[in-house]
Amino acid sequence: MSLTLHRDGGSGNLVGVFRRPAKMSLSVGPIISNPSGSPTKLAVKSSRFENDRLFVDIENRRDPKKVDTYILTKLGHDGLLMEIQGAPVGLFPLMRSNSGIDLAQDWAPDISVRPDTPFASNEDLKKIFDEDQALRTGQDSKDWKQIAKSDKVRRQAVMKLLQEGDLKTGQDYERAAIIYQHGETSDDFLMSHSLALAALSKGAPSAVWIATASMDRYLEFIGRPQIYGTQSVVQASPAPDTVAPLPQALRKDLALPESRP
Repeated sequence: MSLTLHRDGGSGNLVGVFRRPAKMSLSVGPIISNPSGSPTKLAVKSSRFENDRLFVDIENRRDPKKVDTYILTKLGHDGLLMEIQGAPVGLFPLMRSNSGIDLAQDWAPDISVRPDTPFASNEDLKKIFDEDQALRTGQDSKDWKQIAKSDKVRRQAVMKLLQEGDLKTGQDYERAAIIYQHGETSDDFLMSHSLALAALSKGAPSAVWIATASMDRYLEFIGRPQIYGTQSVVQASPAPDTVAPLPQALRKDLALPESRP
């Protein structure tokens, strides 16, 4: 895909042309699948700046009388991140080119590609995560009441970063999920699970552990059996229904230890 913009001499607004394959499917990731056909040129009808983001209205491929809104956010010195309003499939990186760009026309059948996004993980989140982990390692005697208080502060800081759109990478979302796993309520554990799913969708396979652990912790908190058996259960006698049945083949695919007979 390519986007060419210039200022209209009369209105001063940014106008231009958006080019994309004639046909393609988009899914969360973002992932572009089954592109085909000659590149289609779509006109940029209007644009506006809001909160340091550029909103661009581009004619709809099927109905030129309608528009689709694309939101552009600055990325470094020569890049933009593009998202499609109302289509939560992810962020597409666009990099500046000083020469013309020819879109491919000889796509391989059934191809699926994921645009590389040149992000670095959030340093502020890393500091929050490192603090969370440091408090849980080392000495055996810990002030868990004090740790719980600081956990709440860390969750609030993570939520602020999330609301401001500062979590970008799979590693960011995995770290955020682990921080929320140390919450106190069922909502905290569901948030942890949602963050873990986002991490997986952004290409962080190691987040499968926190995805399973957060769901188990949520289920345990509301008095239901665990699914994956990731959480330790302290009780006077074994309860055979503590872990809901899960096929061993699926446990293997999820990188979980084999369940006890």
